[in-house]
Amino acid sequence: MSADLCFVFYCRSRAEKKAKLRLELDGYKVFLPIAKELRQWSDRKKWVEFPLFNGYLFVYCQPHQLFTVAGYPGVVAPVKLAGEFASISDRDIEAIERFLETGLTVEVVQGEFSPGTMVEVMGGPLKGMRGQWLAEAGQDYFFIEVESINHRIRVKVKKEILRAEKS
Repeated sequence: MSADLCFVFYCRSRAEKKAKLRLELDGYKVFLPIAKELRQWSDRKKWVEFPLFNGYLFVYCQPHQLFTVAGYPGVVAPVKLAGEFASISDRDIEAIERFLETGLTVEVVQGEFSPGTMVEVMGGPLKGMRGQWLAEAGQDYFFIEVESINHRIRVKVKKEILRAEKS
């Protein structure tokens, strides 16, 4: 039997965690990246956990199981891009996990950007990672792209620790 691919599914907003638990109870391997943010209320501060990709769930399964997975409560449908069911590579999953492990503030930005310079991070918790550099409103950002869902993960880094890659 061939190895399962990690397919991308749309989920109802705020149903990602429950859908993940239900799928895992039935034996599916599920990837749901969770980010943490310190939020301020009038009387307190609290760390809040939320899905990094709102409305998306990543499930390892066989292609013939796509619509079985889509039938779970909270799961809407498999994502299709250019007529094909979208999947995410293990390399992208490892990069997302590494971003989250750094403890840095991580943002997800959807959409296309003008091509930026390909860079390698030379220091800090992301040392060795490769991605794009983009200056925006006086801030320097490092991106990795998750092509299967047309999103980018953006982390604010100091330009001094980046080195342009040679073409």
